[in-house]
Amino acid sequence: MTTTTTLPPAGISAGGYVPAAPAPACLVSAGPRARSTAPSHLPDDAARLLRRFELDFDSVLTVGTSNTKIGKGQATAHSAGFFGLPAKQLETAIYGPIGGSVPARGRLEAVRRLALDNGLGASAQRLNACPWASDGCRDGCLAFSGRNAMGTAPAACKARRSLARLWAPNVFSVVLLWAIAREYARAQRMGLPLSLRLKGTDDLSHHLQSFNLHQDEVVILQRRYGLPVIGGYHVTLPEVLQMVIGDGSLRWYEYSKAPLGGSQGLLELQRCGIDVTASLAADRRDGARAAVGAVRAGFRLAVPLDIPRGAALPSELKLAPTLGLPGLPGSADFGRVPADDRPVRLLCVDGDKTDLRWLDPQGPQPGGFDGVAVMLRTKRSRGRGAAAAAFSLQPSADWQALKGGGFAKLTA
Repeated sequence: MTTTTTLPPAGISAGGYVPAAPAPACLVSAGPRARSTAPSHLPDDAARLLRRFELDFDSVLTVGTSNTKIGKGQATAHSAGFFGLPAKQLETAIYGPIGGSVPARGRLEAVRRLALDNGLGASAQRLNACPWASDGCRDGCLAFSGRNAMGTAPAACKARRSLARLWAPNVFSVVLLWAIAREYARAQRMGLPLSLRLKGTDDLSHHLQSFNLHQDEVVILQRRYGLPVIGGYHVTLPEVLQMVIGDGSLRWYEYSKAPLGGSQGLLELQRCGIDVTASLAADRRDGARAAVGAVRAGFRLAVPLDIPRGAALPSELKLAPTLGLPGLPGSADFGRVPADDRPVRLLCVDGDKTDLRWLDPQGPQPGGFDGVAVMLRTKRSRGRGAAAAAFSLQPSADWQALKGGGFAKLTA
């Protein structure tokens, strides 16, 4: 495809996107009116990538009620998510044991064939799709809860997506863009915003991957899907999608265990216009301290709680990096608690009613709350071991010690 590259507008460069101030939700595209019968013209390299890894356009994103979690809240938004294989599971799918009590967690022969035929064995071994996951998080991963572990087909599809991304991450971002555009058009026809989550079962940095988007492709995306985009050379998804992020017709949100700073961190995700919920890793060293830091920076906090479905959730959570006594008698800091060690008091909201986290409040709340805890009832992951237990809080009214350090206290 020969075309003239359109550069991003002044002030916008790869990795340098500053989102526009939020505007009232606008559910009508700013681009040319979409024509549902217009050809999609998926770029040739994107179509070849899908064929190479035995995928089709329909299998890139998980949409609506096909996923129980993101499917909640369909009256409020049309939801789509990307789900790959988590943590080091891609390596296991290629080199792991055959069968076992949960076949989805072991070797997947079709995935092994695709990986080795395409020379991706070593790359898959090096890949860790969840770089900040704790032992309990990996052991109890939701990728193997519910119907996801009842057979090998869901895991194999996730693996093919992960292999395609590993083979050509820039081209795979184009694939994602086209899939997002189709779901955006569907949302527009429903009169709803598109709710998008790309870190469905991993913590990879989709917002940093650059690719080229040519002017003729910009026209196709606008005419076929009604999606106004900004093309250019070495652009990223947040840059390309900045108009619909800014007007509220695309609600991009993520959960992440990333640190606050750095190019992959919570603050950078937020700066890209992505609504971010930090995740508590109770069994990771200093996980409580990192969570408290995220709360103090204004992020809501996702907290897994090991209670059965239907059981009442607590109304308040206190989270403390330490319960040590402040200072020593006679010392200058006697009676003082260092700022980083002070507990935070969080208002609890039910995170299982919907996955539309951008509807939840964040930051300090009335009543003296320092922030918001999104309480998530622990889902049973098939094949989990003992390590998974330490990932969740227990339903106790007393202070409970966390494996990674720190303490938590729940109040009914």
